[in-house]
Parts: sequence; C-alpha cells; structure tokens
Amino acid sequence: MNKPVENQLPNEENSYMTIKAFANKTGRTPQAVYKQIRKNETFKEKYTAVIKDKLMIHVSALDLYDVDPDPAETQKENPAADSELIALLKEQLQEKDKQIENLTKSLINAQTLQMAAERRYIALLEQKDTAAEEKPLNVSESVTDDSDGAAVDNEQENNSQDSQDKPEPEEKPIVKRGIWSKLFSKIKK
Repeated sequence: MNKPVENQLPNEENSYMTIKAFANKTGRTPQAVYKQIRKNETFKEKYTAVIKDKLMIHVSALDLYDVDPDPAETQKENPAADSELIALLKEQLQEKDKQIENLTKSLINAQTLQMAAERRYIALLEQKDTAAEEKPLNVSESVTDDSDGAAVDNEQENNSQDSQDKPEPEEKPIVKRGIWSKLFSKIKK
C-alpha cells in the first residue's frame, strides 16, 4: 500500500508534491488523479506516499505525462528567448495601441455624425411645425365679417351646410377573422 514517509525533506531525488499541484501541472483535475491512484495499484505503489498525513505524489510521475517537473528552471535557462518574447509583446502592444486610437477616432466621428443627424431631424421637425402654423389661407378659406363684426370662415360654413343636407355614411364595423375561418370560407365559395 502507501508507504508512510515521515519528516522526509524534499530534494532532487526524493521530492513529492500534493495531488492538487500534480493535477495542475498535468492539466488534469484532482478528482481524475485520485481516480487514477485508486484504479492503478502499480502507480499507487511506485509514485505515492503519505507525508505528514497527506497523500503525495513523487515528481518522477510527471514523466508519465511528458511534463517538465519545474518549468521555472527551464525559463531561467533561456533568457534570450525571454527578451525576444518581450520584444514581440511590446511590438504587439504598440499595434494594439494604434488600433485602439483609430477605433476611438472612428467612434468620435460616428458620434459627431449621429449628433448632426439628430440636429437636422429636430430642425426639420421645427420647420414642419412652423410651416403648419403659418399656412396661408386658400381662397375658399377666406375670412369674412359677420354682421356682428365676428370673423366667420366660409369653408366651415359651407361644410356645415353640406353636412346638414347629406347624411353621413355608416361605417361598417371591422370584423377580424382568424386564419382558419379565412381559409375555410374561401373553400366554400
């Protein structure tokens, strides 16, 4: 079973890590690692140990997953790659800054155009309102003085006389029909 190892100092030959750390390095979940330990007795015997009442996995188990035991050490070994990466990232950052600047200018232009269009629309509405208020009178709408001195609109007079002579046509109520009644009424006809 698990070999209890008490007060064992981690060194290069004999270092252990927690299940969670092992799972993070291998890209798996801790539950998947526990499941593998339960199902695979040889893995359990070869790579696990109980240290300070905790189940730990030996670093050599990472070789099964082709994972470097300490990626921080490999990054320290190649500083030239780091400087190249930093230069590349700075270049990309400058490009993104330019893109953001261009997009900001485009957004400001679009907002300015939208505001101008709204102003024109409001001005047209105001012109329409003032034009309706200042509408000149037609010949048929001429104003005449009544014997009492009150102004009377001839068109209104004519309209009131016409309405007394002719009865208004009755409006038929609109009956809404459903789609099925429309379909079946066409079949019957």
